[in-house]
Amino acid sequence: MFSKLTYAGIVITILALAAVAGAAEQPATVSGIVTDESGEPLSGVSWWVSAFEEWRDGRWENVLRTGGTRKHTTDENGRFEVTFYNKVRYDLQFDKWGYGPAFLFQISPYSPLTLLSRGRSAGRTGTDSPELRVKMKKGVLVTGKIEIMGKARPEFSGIHVVLRLPNSRGLWFKNSTMVDHTGTFRFYASPPPTPPGPTSKWQLVCAGEVVMLDVDENKPVDEVIFQISTTSKRKSSQGLAEASQ
Repeated sequence: MFSKLTYAGIVITILALAAVAGAAEQPATVSGIVTDESGEPLSGVSWWVSAFEEWRDGRWENVLRTGGTRKHTTDENGRFEVTFYNKVRYDLQFDKWGYGPAFLFQISPYSPLTLLSRGRSAGRTGTDSPELRVKMKKGVLVTGKIEIMGKARPEFSGIHVVLRLPNSRGLWFKNSTMVDHTGTFRFYASPPPTPPGPTSKWQLVCAGEVVMLDVDENKPVDEVIFQISTTSKRKSSQGLAEASQ
């Protein structure tokens, strides 16, 4: 009888541990809402995981630095949901034409303190469930032009320009665009947020050249000129990869 009970206890223990392990691996979802400065929900806002860290050996380790993840959009009520797998925390970037980029840092459902204290603009609803809140302000227009040296009739197809922003943890936020037929490009930026987010200036990158930007809420940034050679133009088709390094 003792051996049977012991055996049954072992089986129950194993099943219980398996259930706990299985539950720990289940994805967790956190919802949020994006609004403008007046509190009105913003639909069609692009958002993506610009960086994430994973809990390994008792500490957070950077896994993604380039921000090259799939983009999502907010629904008609400005709402979105973030799904977390295993013990990870995310940096999120939000972007909508006409608005300055907005950010949430080190968001994780596995650490309420992280969610509340580190999640910039994050807050709680009237319930016990955490909800992410993102407020977007009208952006600062950044415009510039590409000049191709030595060409009477320059061809601008395939030229990428990247707007990027480093932060204190070696991670990057970035957007990219292709120039139009006149070589002109446009972005909307915002003053860099406070730590633990970016601690540097916005940078424009094209064909390996980097231009540092001073972004002020009340002053557009214009007349940024990139003068590149035909060799640099060929290199600019790899602009996204170069800017990720």
